[in-house]
Amino acid sequence: MQALLQRHSIYFESDFAVGFRFLFGFLNEEKRMKDLKKDFRCQISDKNKDLLLEWVKNNINQKIYTIDLNWITQDNHTLYLYNSFNQRIHFYLEKEILSYLYETQDENFVRKALSAITEINYHCNSDMELMILAYCLQHCENLEYLYIRSPTSLYQANNELFLPKNHSTTRVRSRLNLQIECKPLDEGYMEHFFKSLTKLRNLRVLRLEKLHFTESCSWLLVEVFRKNQKLKELNLIFEDTNFTAMKLLCEKLQHPDCKVETLEFQASRAAMIRYCSRHLAEVFRRNQKLKELKLYLDNICDVAMEILCRGLQHGDCKVEKLWLSGEAMTESCSKHITKVFWKIRELLLVLKYPTDTAFQRVCEGLQHPDCKVEEFRIHEEFLSKSSSSDFVEVLKRLREFQLFLCSLPEKVEEMLCEGLQNPDCKVEKLRLEGNFLKESLCRSFAEILKKGTRLRKLDLLPNDTNNEAVEMLCEGLKHPNCNVEKLGLGGMFLTEFFSSHLSDVFRKCQRLKELELFPINNIDTVVEMLCEGLKHSDCKLEVLWINGEYLKILCGHSLSFGRQIARIVKISQNLQKLYLLGNCFSDYETKPLCEELKYSSHTLKELWFNGKYIIQNGEWMEMDYTIRGEVS
Repeated sequence: MQALLQRHSIYFESDFAVGFRFLFGFLNEEKRMKDLKKDFRCQISDKNKDLLLEWVKNNINQKIYTIDLNWITQDNHTLYLYNSFNQRIHFYLEKEILSYLYETQDENFVRKALSAITEINYHCNSDMELMILAYCLQHCENLEYLYIRSPTSLYQANNELFLPKNHSTTRVRSRLNLQIECKPLDEGYMEHFFKSLTKLRNLRVLRLEKLHFTESCSWLLVEVFRKNQKLKELNLIFEDTNFTAMKLLCEKLQHPDCKVETLEFQASRAAMIRYCSRHLAEVFRRNQKLKELKLYLDNICDVAMEILCRGLQHGDCKVEKLWLSGEAMTESCSKHITKVFWKIRELLLVLKYPTDTAFQRVCEGLQHPDCKVEEFRIHEEFLSKSSSSDFVEVLKRLREFQLFLCSLPEKVEEMLCEGLQNPDCKVEKLRLEGNFLKESLCRSFAEILKKGTRLRKLDLLPNDTNNEAVEMLCEGLKHPNCNVEKLGLGGMFLTEFFSSHLSDVFRKCQRLKELELFPINNIDTVVEMLCEGLKHSDCKLEVLWINGEYLKILCGHSLSFGRQIARIVKISQNLQKLYLLGNCFSDYETKPLCEELKYSSHTLKELWFNGKYIIQNGEWMEMDYTIRGEVS
């Protein structure tokens, strides 16, 4: 059996999975299975049962990702490009493992198998998958994050990843590009799924996307709020809902016992007009714990927008962060939005096809003396429709500014540089994402860095590449007058070519104390870059953050990753704090990493990963009693 399990871990085949469902089914003690085992004269010994349990634990991560190819190829194409065939298999293996556990119908076995699971991110493609998920979900005692997405369209690739070898490449490609419209998930199975949610006691984040939300589902979700006091974030992207379901949900969200602090919401235009906006406005007024709000408003009418904004303006509303995304924003809608600026401190705007006058209204609102917005996140389209003078005035009031760039028009480039180099610019935190590695922009931005601005935190996450542009940026970062203290790097920055320039920045930028990395491909390149910079005594870096979420998806777990992290720690001269985000370490990696560090000389005072402190205040925590905590 051990050889069979090992082969299944390496070579995933759909036909192979059918046999494994049958194998796990022999753990089922129901009468029909007892009769079947008697007919087959086959029993699973306790030793083999333990072997199966250990295999499940070793092949299922703390975070379960069963992501369809639609998500990988369309929304996260960069991940897809760097992914390899063997890593893509892992998504399907984890989904199959859940089906194996369902076949057992053994609650104790399933509970032990899933005891380490803290996060499930699941694109549910059928009623059968929802039924399996609901069964397994109620036994995930330590689950903290749950993201469920119902199908809207499904790539044929979901079933054709393992086509027979005689299928031609052309035929495969043509079928991969074909999408099939999927029916809504069965209401009975949906109710069963929501019942399983009521069993969870440690859930902190719940995201439900593209679901048909009925009255019975609403009653069960209300029960989740009542029983789980740890739920802090609720994300609801409804495909369809009705008046009664929405009313029940919002009444519970208004209750003093509701602990939700972050709410994300989207419903159809008709639902927003008829009833959603009124109920939501009441939630804004009455929920004293609600701090962050994300609204997706497509083609919303003036009346619905006015109702929502009145709720946000109410004296009892405690919302400080507002994310607004939508289409066809009109002048009258923007007029209501700007009045909200007098209360909130952080604003994200992703507006598609707004009118010029709507943009003008937003700029006027941001310049108003009563405007409280300190953090502003926008798409380049906002700048392309704004005037230069308006943008300069806006930057005089902001503390943090984030900009996503697609094509970097000349007007946007000029406005950005003009605003940042203005002596009255108050921006301390700047984040640039997308396609911005243009020589003219990087040359101008490097000159701004050399002038000693207020900029203290800089995040650069490019999707494009330009060798000369990166060299120019690095020259600005290395300048003695550069005041950047925390640098965030990701995207195409973390490649082999740029590593020599960046390691030089770490050594020469004397004010740089903190570094945050978002690697999306080869970790070896990142490690070499870090070691080259950190080994110098001139390097002043004290805090290092590495977001390993993408690394885990792309590379799986490997002992080499742990050893590479240990190498970084041991070679550094001044590093005091290391935070590894994204649950990028499995249990079997943790022990060798800690053993390697424990008996070596290093300067670490804090080491944090997988939600736990391994070192805190310079002292090692016991491996079986690590302190769980958040890092800010």
